[in-house]
This record gives sequence, structure tokens and C-alpha cells, in this order.
Amino acid sequence: MGLAILFRRNPRTSPFRNAAIDMIKYRAGSSDESLLIGTGYIDSTIIWGKSYKKGPDKDELIQAICDGYADNENVYLVAGGYDDKDKSGGLVHTPNARICKSNGSKWYNSTLTEKCNSCEFEFFSKLLKYRIQQPSPIGFSRNINIHHFKCQEKTNYRWHAKVIMKISEGKPYAFIIGSSNLTNVAFEFNPKWKYTNFECDVVVYPNEHRKMFDKKKYELGTFLPTRAMNLSEVEELSKTFVKDFLDSKLLDDELAKEIFDHDFLNEVKENEYTGHFLDSLFDDEDINTD
Repeated sequence: MGLAILFRRNPRTSPFRNAAIDMIKYRAGSSDESLLIGTGYIDSTIIWGKSYKKGPDKDELIQAICDGYADNENVYLVAGGYDDKDKSGGLVHTPNARICKSNGSKWYNSTLTEKCNSCEFEFFSKLLKYRIQQPSPIGFSRNINIHHFKCQEKTNYRWHAKVIMKISEGKPYAFIIGSSNLTNVAFEFNPKWKYTNFECDVVVYPNEHRKMFDKKKYELGTFLPTRAMNLSEVEELSKTFVKDFLDSKLLDDELAKEIFDHDFLNEVKENEYTGHFLDSLFDDEDINTD
């Protein structure tokens, strides 16, 4: 397989969560791997133990990062476009019906449960780094680098894409694109909630790494494979998304050079990918309708 659709059918299980965890904890076998996560809204309760997950899997996301990445490797978090700017160009808080009570010097204070979306993202990023690097029993005693970027500190565009991209030796080799944010209603389930998001996401991965997914975790009809792809096809398709990152100025050249391979980056910059793959990916004879 190589191109699959994730479709949530049962509010109690999230195929997006399963695929994200499977993908993040997988290693391609190289000595240099990194992870790029772009999200719109985000919930820090996923990693600070206040969700319905109270058992051994409540730290599943942190454990997946620790399993998939070695010390001194990098995780890059990109926030959605929910900040506004004042007349001087500085960022201002937009609570979106929540009151921002966060304090920059007390981001670790779990009693500050009402934060604007911008502060919630920063809280998530700092807490993730704290939990990964602190010794047991608080954390995992690891030295994985966590970087976070708010899109409107880089560009006027309201970048709101949802992407989880696995990168090996500077080249993407698997990714999830979709509607799911890293929020409780998309990532988890709580019977006390009034609703759960029924999301649809696309997973792209090469045949060479198809074992990254534990198919036993997915209910029937929630992981729908469509077409096989090899590693070079996945890499080529990923260039469309990387080019969007660059064209939007969300990733500046310096940061892009840090994340991606030099030759790969030059190919992205020199080519146009509008409509790329439309003919070759979706020929009728290639689509598995069983």
C-alpha cells in the first residue's frame, strides 16, 4: 500500500491517533531523522495527563517521540494562523471565546487551564520539551530538540494546514495530511464530551516502510488503502507540500536548510508542482476498489 484514507467511524477510537502514533514512533533505519508537525488548534491536555487517558497509554504521544527519535534529533512544531497583529506588527492574543490567563513565567502551572490559542500552542511546545527532558518519574530523560514556530511571526498568511511529516536524512518519506488537529476531539474520546470530531485524513507512505502501521489497531473501514507507492514517488509528492511551506514564507531559507537535504531543497525551489501527479496517481487501473 502507499496512499490510504483514514476515516473515523466510531467516536471511541481515532484512526488519526493510531496512524500518528504508528508513524511518529517508526524509524526508517537512518542515523538522521526529524519530524515536522503542522497543526491548526492544539490541546496540551494530550500530553499533561488531564485527558480521559489515565492508564499506561496516557503518555503515548511522548513515548512515540522518544521511540522514534534519538537524542539531539529534532521535532519541529508549526502553529496555525490564530494570532492577529497590532499596528506596530506585534502579536496580540485572540482568545476565541476563551480568556487568556497564561503567564510567560508560569507556563508550567497546570491551574492555568484557560488560555488563548496562541498561548496554548506555546504551552504545548514547552510542556512537551519539559516532559521529554525531565528525569523519571516526571519525564523521559531524553535530549530530543523541540522547536516551535507561530506562522504569523513569519508571514501574514494564516497557515492552517494539518501535516505530520517524517523526514530521513533531509528527505520526507511518509506523511499524514488532513483535517485533524492535535486536539482532544480529534485525537481522543471522552464519554463526558458533548461531541467528537469525525475527521478524514490522507496517509502517504512507501511500500518499503509499510510495516510502520499496526493494522490490528484499526477498525474495519477506518484505514482504506487505495494505491501502492514507492519511496521515490512519496518523496516527489512531498515536494508539493514543502514548496507551499517555502512559498508562504512560513519556513525561511535558513530553517529550511536545517530541516531538508540541500539537493532536495534545490529541486523544490526550481520546479512548479501545480497539478503534479494528477494523471499518474489516479489512473483507473491503479485504484483498488475491493
